[in-house]
Amino acid sequence: MRMMTHEATEYYASRAPRRPSGMVRGLRAVLRIILPVVALMAVLVWADAEKGAPATFLDSFFPADRSDLLPGYWLTYGHLVLGLMFLVLNLTNRRYGAAYAMAQVAVVWVIVGALAYVYFVHSDQPLPASPVPPMRTSFAFVVAVLAAQILNISVFEWTRGRPWWRAPLYASLWGSALFCLIFFPAAYYEVGIPWTNQMIVYFGILAVMAVLLLVPYYLLRSLIRPLPGFGGA
Repeated sequence: MRMMTHEATEYYASRAPRRPSGMVRGLRAVLRIILPVVALMAVLVWADAEKGAPATFLDSFFPADRSDLLPGYWLTYGHLVLGLMFLVLNLTNRRYGAAYAMAQVAVVWVIVGALAYVYFVHSDQPLPASPVPPMRTSFAFVVAVLAAQILNISVFEWTRGRPWWRAPLYASLWGSALFCLIFFPAAYYEVGIPWTNQMIVYFGILAVMAVLLLVPYYLLRSLIRPLPGFGGA
């Protein structure tokens, strides 16, 4: 009887699906992260390309005699494109979880850092003239975006589940708030720019975008389903 049980155990063990090797799992992880990295990188490149295009559609809501407060003087379409970053992160987090989303952010910033190093070290072009030192705004932007991305991923992970809109909405709102609270004072404090007004206006824009971007998020839910083990946000 024991012999028959032992033989049956060995038979079914040989038939059980074997776990992929470490190399296969690593290759699978690399292939999974390619598209999220490309998507997030595309948003950052697009935002950089549109940073010189003024967005004046909100100027009519502000007093004409306060030209220093008009968003058209500082708001660009690059600011608007940057809001798509949270949609990309939320979709990655929904599909693969927080670890993959963090890896996505890390890989993108390694690529950005490498490109910036090549540009500043090997480029002979002088930095553009500006009332605010370019290195100060660049450093503030990098820190603010990175902190916002990490908080976005964390909040999504904490709140994922039902109802489906809670995680993407809360994650985008908290990420947007942290970005504004870090970037504007770090970049413009004591420079003579009404940065508090800009910060409030920009957060309002990002908050509206967070709500509007629930529409494409909802439409993509059937295509980008969570892997087993993750909630159904």
